[in-house]
Amino acid sequence: MSSPCSYPHRIIGILLASATLAGCALGPRPVPPAPTVPAQWNNPVANQGEWPSDDWWSAFDAPELERLITDAQSLNTDIAQAQARLVQADAQARIAGAALLPTVALQPGASTIRSLSPTGTLRRYSPLLGVASASYEIDLWGKL
Repeated sequence: MSSPCSYPHRIIGILLASATLAGCALGPRPVPPAPTVPAQWNNPVANQGEWPSDDWWSAFDAPELERLITDAQSLNTDIAQAQARLVQADAQARIAGAALLPTVALQPGASTIRSLSPTGTLRRYSPLLGVASASYEIDLWGKL
């Protein structure tokens, strides 16, 4: 039989547990308002005048600015260097992955037969199909 003192504690525990679980109840999800999009967003005609031209610096009529822009365009090799590094990294990745591919070998050849006959010397040339071989190493221990 439970003591009279524990009965209120059980009620308080049940009330606290139900209040806690009620806080976890999921209600309807809120719907965010639709964003407003400016009218010229998809209108290319409206955006034509906003972009500068390819030679925007010529409008300043400054010879030093013209020289600086020309030097920057001709001497800036960052993009070319980055592209070369990408090609190099791709080649190194292919080289590193080559050990995972099977090895295929073909040894072609040809033979010449010379024989003497009553009518003269007879020569025959015949190509050999060669020997083809393929091998593959299963990488069980992660060596490759």
